[in-house]
Amino acid sequence: LEQTYVIQDDIYNGEEDDDGNNFILDTAISRLSEARVSTEKGGLIKFDMSKTIDNVEIMASDPSKIGINTGLKAIDFKLHGYRNSEYIVVAGRPSMGKTGWMLSTARNMCKDGKKVGLFSLEMKREELAYRILSSESGVRYLDIINGTVKPIDYTALNNAAQRIEGYDLFIDDTPGITAPAIMAKARMLKAKHGLDVIFIDYLQIMTCPGKYHSRNDEVSKISASVLGIANLLNIPVIALAQLNRGVEMRVNKRPMLADLRDSGAIEQDADVVHFLFREGYYDPKIDPHTVEISTAKNRRGPTGFGKAVFDYEYMRFLDEETHQSGNPEAEEYNAGEGEY
Repeated sequence: LEQTYVIQDDIYNGEEDDDGNNFILDTAISRLSEARVSTEKGGLIKFDMSKTIDNVEIMASDPSKIGINTGLKAIDFKLHGYRNSEYIVVAGRPSMGKTGWMLSTARNMCKDGKKVGLFSLEMKREELAYRILSSESGVRYLDIINGTVKPIDYTALNNAAQRIEGYDLFIDDTPGITAPAIMAKARMLKAKHGLDVIFIDYLQIMTCPGKYHSRNDEVSKISASVLGIANLLNIPVIALAQLNRGVEMRVNKRPMLADLRDSGAIEQDADVVHFLFREGYYDPKIDPHTVEISTAKNRRGPTGFGKAVFDYEYMRFLDEETHQSGNPEAEEYNAGEGEY
């Protein structure tokens, strides 16, 4: 009831933004969502240990039901999948491969039959389509966007396009979308088609209704709202994030939790934090494809480092052994065309 009075006050006294009443509407949605969460999760209740034992038996009998895997051993061996209600942050400096990781992971999840929602605040839907088409087909990304695709490649491209259309991958490329708008769209998608996981690219360019004293305060509110989305929808929410420029000033450029840009609340709110780091981006003597994936925070298990390969010619992430074996996926899709 208190939230209702606050919303009424916003309507009568609030200011319109450039989109008319969108600011007030988003604020109302945000307040109602917060009120519902507090109502649904409020109160003290006893543990239901019979349900807990049932869950233990289910996980032991079928490990695939524990969580949603990424398809990369560097992550899955530690986490055994992302769990419902988890807020996962994947961070790195520009050119470390964050968007490539996101699309590869989303594609792997779709192959496992998951329904994936992807909110891209920076990159348009068409650009994402080119990247995932390259990843799926094994045709070089630069050939696709530069118009240098060979006639022999079109079979692989057409076959890949058909497979992608069969994936339950839903994309929204609204720039500057707010957390309440993501919540509303995700809830509609879940009700209509089902929804297993959300990706957001990326966290620090989201906006959040309200007035704030600093950007730090706004990002803190955004982070809390993303955590709320994961809790309310009971699915993993994976948000990409940028790091501070201070990383570039250090001799050792490996990221740390303190490098998360704009707000310490991201580190505090997230259940899992991964960093992507390509040392070869800075040192020409090191293979630029090798990516160090560090799990810097994990509320329910170990942290540590693993390695993968960012095959940026095809905009995809692979396990090291898959890449070293000649990448049979690319050979299957592209009849051996192309070099790494």
